[in-house]
Amino acid sequence: MKNFGLKTMLVIVQALLLCVLITVVLDTHVSYAMSTIYIRANGAVEPSTAPISSVNNITYVLTNNINDSIVIERDNIILDGRGCTIQGIGSGNGIDLTSRINVTIENMKIENFTYGIYLAASSSITIFNNTITGNIWDGIYALYTDTSTIYGNTISLNKRYGIALSESGNNRIFHNSFIDNTNQTHIFASFGNVWDDDYPLGGNYWSDYEEKYPNATETDGSGIWNTPYVIDAYNMDRYPLIIPEFSTATVILLLTTTFILVTILTKKKMLL
Repeated sequence: MKNFGLKTMLVIVQALLLCVLITVVLDTHVSYAMSTIYIRANGAVEPSTAPISSVNNITYVLTNNINDSIVIERDNIILDGRGCTIQGIGSGNGIDLTSRINVTIENMKIENFTYGIYLAASSSITIFNNTITGNIWDGIYALYTDTSTIYGNTISLNKRYGIALSESGNNRIFHNSFIDNTNQTHIFASFGNVWDDDYPLGGNYWSDYEEKYPNATETDGSGIWNTPYVIDAYNMDRYPLIIPEFSTATVILLLTTTFILVTILTKKKMLL
C-alpha cells in the first residue's frame, strides 16, 4: 500500500494543478493580432511591426502576446517569449521550425494551434521552459528531427498527442510534465531517444502514471517511481517523476494559488 503522506501530497498537487490550469485558460492578456510572423534567414523580422525585438539578430524577444504563427527561417538563434503567449485559432503551427539547426525556443505559452511546435528535418533544437497547451492535434510534433533537447516544459491538454516523434532519433526529453493530453505520446520509427536525466535527477512527470502502474512505489524518498514508464519497445522513461515539474510561468501561478489557499485556510481557522 502506498504511503498515506505521498497520497495526500499527490491529491494536494493535483488540486493546485487544476487551479493553475483554470487560471491559464482564463488568462486574457491583450494580444497582437496579425498575419504569420517570419524571422527570415537574413535576421529580419517580417512584418517589421511584429512584437519581436532583437539587437544582435541572435536573441529575439517577444514584447507582446501574438495571435498567429511564427515561422523561423534562420539558424543559430534564440526565441525568448519572456512569458508572452502565442495563441492560434485552432489551425496552423504555433512555431514552425523546418530544416533548422541550433534554434532555442523558451519561456512562452503556445496554445490552440494544430501543432504547438512543429519540427521537420531539424537538429540541435532546444525547447525549454514553455507551456504548450490546448492544441488541436499535438503539443510538439517532430519529423526527421534529431540531436535535440526538450526539457522543463509543461505539455498539457493537447487533443491528440502531447508529443509525437516520427522518424526522429537521438533526442533528449526530460523534466517535462505531460498532463492530461488525450494521448501523452506517439512514436513512429524513432530510436535512440533518451527520456530521463538518469538517477537521481529523473525523467518526466506523466499524469496517467498511477493508472498505468497502480502498484508502483517511490524509490528511497527520491521523488521517482520505481517502475519505468514504457512508451514503446525502444522508448522508455526509466525514472518517471512523482511530482510535476512546471515551467516558470506555471510555477508563479502555482505559488500564487498556494499562497491564496493558505491565506484563506489560515483566516478560516482563526475565525473558528
